[in-house]
Amino acid sequence: MLHQHLSTGSRAANGVILITTKGAAGNAKVSLTAQFGLNKVADKVESLNAAQYKELQDEIGLVSLLPDGLPDRTDWFDETYTTGKTQNYQVAVSNGNEKMKYYLSAGYLKEQGVLDISYYKRYNFG
Repeated sequence: MLHQHLSTGSRAANGVILITTKGAAGNAKVSLTAQFGLNKVADKVESLNAAQYKELQDEIGLVSLLPDGLPDRTDWFDETYTTGKTQNYQVAVSNGNEKMKYYLSAGYLKEQGVLDISYYKRYNFG
């Protein structure tokens, strides 16, 4: 059997087309994988309230611009961290006859982290 590997794009981003000569004929096969996941921060860190923060600034000698009696209305941990989400989809199709076989695949991955600024996205084709 002779195998030829052809890559897509200038750097072959995780994809390979495999062409095999002299194979047996078969039915087209399609596979699909779909995944979804959630991420959360395991341990919540309690942040200082306004009075504790002002007291800390006073202790270390910083000039505090916060007035006394400032109400606490914001949970900064909840404002900073969210639930992260992961999506991963992969599909592949293969078939062939006596002279040639083919295998094509494509994928999509998206990760949104627990911080709004942390994310990753990838597409692949082969």
